[in-house]
Amino acid sequence: MPSHLAQLRLLRHSVSWGKHKKARRLKTNPRILAQNHGGVSQALMDKVHNNFAGISPIDDFFTKYLPRASPTTLNFAHSFPANSMAATDVPTTLLSSLRVVVSTFPAATKPILADSVFRTCPTPHIVASLPGLNKIPDEWCWYHAATVIHIHEGDSFNDDGSIRNSATLLEVLGSARGLLSTSNACFVFVVLVFGRVMARILRFDHAGFRASGAFNWLNNPTIFHGFLSRLYSPDNTNEHIYGRDGTVSFPDALDRKKMFSAICRNPFYKQFYHHNTWDEATESSLWITVIRDHGLKPQVVRCFTLGLLYHSDRLFSRATRVYRVLLEDDADEPVPTVYALKDTWREVCRRPERDFYDVIHRYCELRNINSDGMAKCCGSLDLSNPSGLGAMTWDSTLHRTCSAQTNEPGRERSHMRMLLTPVGRRLSSSPSMQDIVLALYNAILQHNVAYEAGVLHRDVSDGNVLFREGAQGSEGFLLDWDHAEFTHDGLVNFNMWFPGREHENTRYQDTETSLKEFTGTLPFVAIEILGDATITHGAHHDLESFYWLLIWMILRHTQHTHPFGESARSRLFHTSQNDMKLAYIRKFTPIDHGSTLFHLIEGLRRMVRRQNPPEDDAEALQVRVQLTHEEVRRLFEERMQLEG
Repeated sequence: MPSHLAQLRLLRHSVSWGKHKKARRLKTNPRILAQNHGGVSQALMDKVHNNFAGISPIDDFFTKYLPRASPTTLNFAHSFPANSMAATDVPTTLLSSLRVVVSTFPAATKPILADSVFRTCPTPHIVASLPGLNKIPDEWCWYHAATVIHIHEGDSFNDDGSIRNSATLLEVLGSARGLLSTSNACFVFVVLVFGRVMARILRFDHAGFRASGAFNWLNNPTIFHGFLSRLYSPDNTNEHIYGRDGTVSFPDALDRKKMFSAICRNPFYKQFYHHNTWDEATESSLWITVIRDHGLKPQVVRCFTLGLLYHSDRLFSRATRVYRVLLEDDADEPVPTVYALKDTWREVCRRPERDFYDVIHRYCELRNINSDGMAKCCGSLDLSNPSGLGAMTWDSTLHRTCSAQTNEPGRERSHMRMLLTPVGRRLSSSPSMQDIVLALYNAILQHNVAYEAGVLHRDVSDGNVLFREGAQGSEGFLLDWDHAEFTHDGLVNFNMWFPGREHENTRYQDTETSLKEFTGTLPFVAIEILGDATITHGAHHDLESFYWLLIWMILRHTQHTHPFGESARSRLFHTSQNDMKLAYIRKFTPIDHGSTLFHLIEGLRRMVRRQNPPEDDAEALQVRVQLTHEEVRRLFEERMQLEG
């Protein structure tokens, strides 16, 4: 079995309260690497403050952020064991009280409540399960939980609504991250209990978080009753947890068998599933609602997931997930098309990614450019604004955040899904540097086509240049236009080719300003932009990022000659400053001079050096030579000729 097929199946998340099982992998992730070098705690503290949207009185909090029926009664209030709590018995008393609350829930929505305070690592102290759990698990995992409760001595907030205790709050944010990243939730709730009898309810989405006003849970038992009854929605038979995504569901056995049979008709994927039963291969598959372009009219369809290709579990982010999928409507095709489904939370101040794909595709059509092998968008859905699709089967209000700070409404996020081809696999999945070089060459050619169409990528990185899955050899392609922007010509093309599209923010027409915004994945960002984030991003900066991506792959995957050995990659790429990269291009080509790669790497190094001359060399600064697609392409082609 090819090594890159080893992770085709989507296994159920198993993130427990204990040590994060992906810690080793995260250490080698370039997006994490730059963050892990000093200042992490302060950066996290700053993020907490920057993403806090404020405190609302508990009644307003319920009305705005938990708008469900709350059948609390005076009789219920007497069922709490009021004023019977011993000095050290907060968890036990609270747990008993909450169990009384849920005892009245219908069986279909009744959760299990359990005390996890005995665990030695920082954890929630009480967990409320999803409905339908029959017994307490041997080990609690995040995917078991609907909400959790943290118990601390002091409040995390001041009376004026500011944050008091960021360290305590970081534990709460850790629980919110666990709940969001392992569930199909648009937002989640976490409870903070403090001072024995006081509490707050916190709501987290992908833009930020809000807190309720403090309340005395012992003297006001109807508040927790109102919270849990609204959260578990016993009056709503369609959604058992408020905030869960109603466009995602679990397939039944018949569906799983049918879709497994369909994927096995594809010769490439059949080789992986040859030794698996349908039950093993689809144990964590999902149905997810998407849009497929169908002639002039978009078509709402369901897709069946067959593997998680990428998952970002960071809080207050795009929270991107990419699945390998088959469409339900294609299940009877002789060899159904396999797509990549990209699920992400886009900041509403950013242009929809679909626009860039469409301009590139239209440009290729008009210029008779063969776009085979290039990434294509086959359908795009804004779940928060599904206009023109007829009757909706989901609540669109759940799919837009409401936790960005009030002075930055453009930082709210909308829930987007795109159906893409081809499906990709990471460059690191290949043991051959020759294949990686050829993949980068293909990506540079595609970058050139996009730039001529008027689209600048702005985030060339290890996750955005991939091999085409199922292809023989080294067919690479460039994808993920989340951070792209139109050039002036590109904006003219878009407005001319797609005059009917209207977006909510006039900022989309101001490309001059947006091209000056800092963006990209730090290890691969061009030297000039690292030195001055207000520099207008140009194609030459992206071409330099291709060079840094190639160096990244060499330092990570080859027996290179860099004097720092195994630590060379972390030393070069761990910082957001440009001094290490400036020093690097003065000295190093980290491979043997006899290697066929040397000509390419050394040539690129010299080009990058001309683009970034020493600041103390006034003459060189005046004749700064920017990288061009033509000279970079020619250098790659010379290297390929040497290979024969």
